Amino acid sequence: MTVDTNSTDGTVPEYFTEDVLKSYTILASAQQMLQYRSFLARNANNTIKKIHQGGIDFQDSPNIQQERNIIRALHAEMVSETISILEGLAAVSMNPEDPPEERARNLLTYKTYQVGDFYDSIGQESDLSDFKDIMSYPSVSELDIDTNDEEYYRKIMDGNADAYRDFFDICSDTWDILKDCRNKITHGFFLLLHDEERLATRTGGERVFPKGCNDYLATVDWDKDSNDFDPSALLIGEQPREAYLTVARNAAMVQNDVIVGLMNSIRNQGDPVFPERLFGGDHRPNQKPSTEPSYELANIQAEIDQEFEESFIQRQEEFLESVEELVNKYGA
Repeated sequence: MTVDTNSTDGTVPEYFTEDVLKSYTILASAQQMLQYRSFLARNANNTIKKIHQGGIDFQDSPNIQQERNIIRALHAEMVSETISILEGLAAVSMNPEDPPEERARNLLTYKTYQVGDFYDSIGQESDLSDFKDIMSYPSVSELDIDTNDEEYYRKIMDGNADAYRDFFDICSDTWDILKDCRNKITHGFFLLLHDEERLATRTGGERVFPKGCNDYLATVDWDKDSNDFDPSALLIGEQPREAYLTVARNAAMVQNDVIVGLMNSIRNQGDPVFPERLFGGDHRPNQKPSTEPSYELANIQAEIDQEFEESFIQRQEEFLESVEELVNKYGA
């Protein structure tokens, strides 16, 4: 890991310890993971559309019910990725009073209950300053600007924070809906897929779905108190797909904004930096400022470079050989 501070004497400030650089690497890796998770959610949505359009060639020619179960499983994939992105957003947003390098490590050390606690505590009742802290915004007094320009930059940060507050409120609602369907062991779902249609209500009448919904995704957990199944259900269909895709896409964008704020803070030796990113529209006043914030951000080149023991690789090679032997023996 290297640090280029653009200093004339080539010295590196004491702030850039090995632990700080490792934290920076965690943030850089998390950025890449966001792209991956967003792709999986979009890909599941696109596959469902292709199935509806008859654009998927199933080799085993599934019947209508099997096709419906495939669509349910793809919905579960979308919801699972939405949950994972929301978890990451909470992990990197909690404890905003901590130094940026400690907040970065939360991405690897957070506990599931902390995610629920965070979303229970954040929302419309929270002050704008809470979201400014989450996004690593400085106070206008910390900016190297003319005092006459302070109101201009304050309005930008207030507008951004207000938009973030609205979105975090949606994230809190989404988490509240999804948490009951989330399997506590696999961080995914134990799906109840049916061999026949079960769309009738207990009273015998035909089930009527809300507009934009045509099915439900049933999941189950085990209730220790009742010693029985604990089922949950999520409505699925075109409107829920678009809703979860919207939340996942924007949660990934907001998580990236949080990460960029933390990365810039680390590059600025732990101090917050004025945000160049705008969320939810352009919050800049018409009156242009005469001065702009200036920072000398360090250029950090940090990647995980890990050497593995030979036994680590050998164990996996033996596993692959065992699978190959199984196929050769049984054709499995």
